[in-house]
Amino acid sequence: MGTEQNTGERAGHLALSVPDEGGRLAPPMAGEDRLAALPDDGTVRRVASEWHGGQWSALYALASSGAILEGAAGELRRELALVNPGADAADDAELAGVLAYLDHHGARGPVDGWHQLWSDR
Repeated sequence: MGTEQNTGERAGHLALSVPDEGGRLAPPMAGEDRLAALPDDGTVRRVASEWHGGQWSALYALASSGAILEGAAGELRRELALVNPGADAADDAELAGVLAYLDHHGARGPVDGWHQLWSDR
């Protein structure tokens, strides 16, 4: 991964939508607005801890160390489908934010101090 910074602007990146006043998802944002709307690390850690599929899963690795493994976004979608068949993570603003976060950062190793991060709802 080197010292390059992933800007999330690679082909196929997820667009981030946020709910409007009526709770409906607004049109996707781009650029700086999209980056400003990404959830903080503590929120991502909390969501990953709530949705992981077990100790050996990609979301567990994210929750425990901040590492983003290939397949983390797909795992989040699968876990949601197990709980609520037919649901789409993009319809939930918090889950959509985590998906955009995963896409923006891409695969990475453990993050120093990750275990100290947490964000309540």
